[in-house]
Amino acid sequence: MEKYNKKFAEQLKYGKKSERENMEYIEQILNLKLKEADDEYSHFDFFSVDKPVMAELKDRRGLTISKNDNVVCKNKPWMCVETLFFDKHKLDYSRGHPELDAYMVWKVENDLFVWKINHNKTDYYIESDWNHDFGIEVNRTADVVNVYIDKCERYEITS
Repeated sequence: MEKYNKKFAEQLKYGKKSERENMEYIEQILNLKLKEADDEYSHFDFFSVDKPVMAELKDRRGLTISKNDNVVCKNKPWMCVETLFFDKHKLDYSRGHPELDAYMVWKVENDLFVWKINHNKTDYYIESDWNHDFGIEVNRTADVVNVYIDKCERYEITS
């Protein structure tokens, strides 16, 4: 199982740390008070204390912002990224909970890209059977949702 994989455990630890560090920024952007999900393997990281809202943070430390203000791969800085992705099961979960507004948030260096999940196919495309090791050295197939960056709201983190 992936959760017993050392690399997966490291990623989970890093992700939890990133969630704690960025929760306040996400609260400010969404203008609400959040709490962490009770289950660490929940589909979404955060739930609103008083509104029907959930949010998921994806920290993309393999990406960076170029001098031209584009999102690029750190190991291929000439390669502009047009989409940010997440596992399709989160889209399916939001579809099954229409009473909740759902947000995907990607952290790329000091920027947060926020997308309110909708089912407008012009915002994204689905890539089926995407085979990737997700940085944990265990290949697995997953359906992923690729959201066009220009469909996201962009916020700079300032301290």
